[in-house]
Amino acid sequence: ARVLVNPSQIHIADESLNPNTLLGSTFWSNGAVNSFTPEVAAWHEFGHAWGFINGRKGSATNQESMDWENRMRVQLYGPIGPHNAKRIKRLQ
Repeated sequence: ARVLVNPSQIHIADESLNPNTLLGSTFWSNGAVNSFTPEVAAWHEFGHAWGFINGRKGSATNQESMDWENRMRVQLYGPIGPHNAKRIKRLQ
């Protein structure tokens, strides 16, 4: 599997997932929402790739992508909690 992440496009995710907007706030658990970095984006996409490698199609990989993303958030920002919010919902 090949995973491509364009770092210059990450600002789109930051804008769409902005916790300070009504819609954006629905994507996060309680706590500080930290930046969507290239590392976080790559792990999110690796989660999709892992699902495809294991026979899942399309949106069936969504939960895995968020699980992988949250693992990287823990690595970068520390445990899930007040200083690191967990991503709980995927963009449609």
